[in-house]
Amino acid sequence: MIADDRVFGYLKQGATLPGAPPSPAMPGLDQTVEGLSTVSQGMAHSLVFFDGIKDDDTRLSYVRGLTPASKWPSSSLAPGVRELQSNNPRVLAETIRWTLGQFDQPRRYLHLMTHGHGAMGLGMDAIQTSPDGTPLPKNQQLSLMPVADFGAALRSGLDGRQLDLTFFTSCYMSNLEALGELRGLTRYALASEAEFILMPGAMVEMPKRFEALLARGDEPLAIATELATMANADYSKTQGNQIFNPEFTGFNAIAVVDVNRLGALTQAVDGLAEALLKAKAANRSAILAAYDETPAFDGNSTGMRDLLAFVQQLERRVTDPAVLADIAKVRAAQASALLFERDAFEDEAHGMSLMMPAREDLKQRLTFLRGDYRRTRFAKETSWDEFLLSLPKK
Repeated sequence: MIADDRVFGYLKQGATLPGAPPSPAMPGLDQTVEGLSTVSQGMAHSLVFFDGIKDDDTRLSYVRGLTPASKWPSSSLAPGVRELQSNNPRVLAETIRWTLGQFDQPRRYLHLMTHGHGAMGLGMDAIQTSPDGTPLPKNQQLSLMPVADFGAALRSGLDGRQLDLTFFTSCYMSNLEALGELRGLTRYALASEAEFILMPGAMVEMPKRFEALLARGDEPLAIATELATMANADYSKTQGNQIFNPEFTGFNAIAVVDVNRLGALTQAVDGLAEALLKAKAANRSAILAAYDETPAFDGNSTGMRDLLAFVQQLERRVTDPAVLADIAKVRAAQASALLFERDAFEDEAHGMSLMMPAREDLKQRLTFLRGDYRRTRFAKETSWDEFLLSLPKK
């Protein structure tokens, strides 16, 4: 993750790609860190929390521009601690708290490079140990950090401060559930609602550009917009093999979101959920058809679908005046919160997604929907979970 002082870096990884080692085509975090060493940080303070695929490589490093990464001041997080459970929200909170206590500055940035799982959470940690290096038993290991715990960790670590930009180099994290946790904690978010491929553009060139923009003193929104433009997310996955294009970042969707405006969008989605619940009896087949026909980016393995793609399907089928009125409010609220969007999915993507599992998958997701999902701020403030649980299973 990257956070503050002018930049603090927190890079989490359990594996470069599932089953794939780092390579020139699919860079790992070592290449990311080495790339940062080629950029002058100016007046920015950049810290990198690194947890790679080895069992003794958890470290915190201070980036020194134009200096080989091997020469950076680095240390374990505590004497003798060479590996940690980096998915643990306490680790995230304490790393941010320590960083800001040492280097707090007027601008603060967080850049997360880790696996994203949509509304379920983020992170992956293949080697999880206690601080003394003892492998944790399976019942104490965390497969990911639930988004509610992610928000709580940021809130604890920031301790009343606010980030200027949170940048997710992660799949599926431009969703209302995850971004909702950032309200009051960050001004802007830069994220993708779709999957992306680990390519040098995203893993090396974009972090380098991020550092250069910070050193230049650009405003946070200008930084977010330039990075989003650099993502070239309008490259189509179906038009040639873009992985051989040196400018290809692997992003097929990217969005800049004004997080402070997400409260209005959350309220609008709550209104739509309530309207759908009330209209269900008279419009059952139309609502179910709209839900089922909303495209999924990844075969619905994460359960995420685009909010406005669902709205479009509703508009084609549902005639209930209350539903249509709330759809208009959703459209207006999203237009206000979404500052930049680009994607390669045409009508399948419009910047932000939310949890919409396939109806045939609802039974296997009940534990999540009734547990971690209901702990999210979005679920607490809306009736969206009630709408999902009201859907008949296929």
